[in-house]
Amino acid sequence: MIAKAAGSVRIKLILTALATTFVALVVTTVSMLVYDLHSFQQGWVDDLTTQAELVATASAPALSFNDPRAARQNLGLLRVRPQIEAGAIYSASGALFASYVHAPAEVPALPPKPGPLGYAIEGGHMVVTHPIVEEGERIGTVYLSASYRLLDRVQSYALILLGVTLGSLLLAAVVAHRLQQTITPSAAGGDRRGAHRDAAARLFAAGRRAGQRRNRHPDRCLQRHAGRDLAPLERAAGRQPHIGT
Repeated sequence: MIAKAAGSVRIKLILTALATTFVALVVTTVSMLVYDLHSFQQGWVDDLTTQAELVATASAPALSFNDPRAARQNLGLLRVRPQIEAGAIYSASGALFASYVHAPAEVPALPPKPGPLGYAIEGGHMVVTHPIVEEGERIGTVYLSASYRLLDRVQSYALILLGVTLGSLLLAAVVAHRLQQTITPSAAGGDRRGAHRDAAARLFAAGRRAGQRRNRHPDRCLQRHAGRDLAPLERAAGRQPHIGT
């Protein structure tokens, strides 16, 4: 019985430790994943916006002097950033003025007109549209499209977190096993001491009940003991021969 109880305590300790660790890891993992994805997206937005601002500043004179060749050269500098797959400069009327494509076979066609200012995520691409302003007047628009491999980021991050989770659960199981080896002997000893105390209490209660019965019927007890004491004498007297006078 004690061994069975010790085994039950051991299993409960291990399961409790694993469940607590698993819940904590799930909450932490989800929080870290959400934070990382948000930071990843914001980082790309800031980076592309900065690149678009540089291209806009450099290309403003080309638009003012109607120099598409200079605008194309400015866009060609984007080749040092292979993640930026395409770029374009549009005039104030929305007509395509100059363009750049890193790998034409892998990049969608450039839009005929620029979209709304800001950023957008289109499939596996992030698009940033930024105005070209000169002396407070908008004279054109910069369009940049970059590879946005969010799924790859999620997969790599998930593999890392999965490894950390499994390692943490294994460590928690080892720690719980060590703890139960320390706790269950004490619990078993406590069970044995409790069993001894229960047995002593039952014996004490039985003796107390017997004493109460004797106190309630003292005459019966005396008669019973007197009968026990006189019975040997009566048997001896019955065996003695009668002596005539």
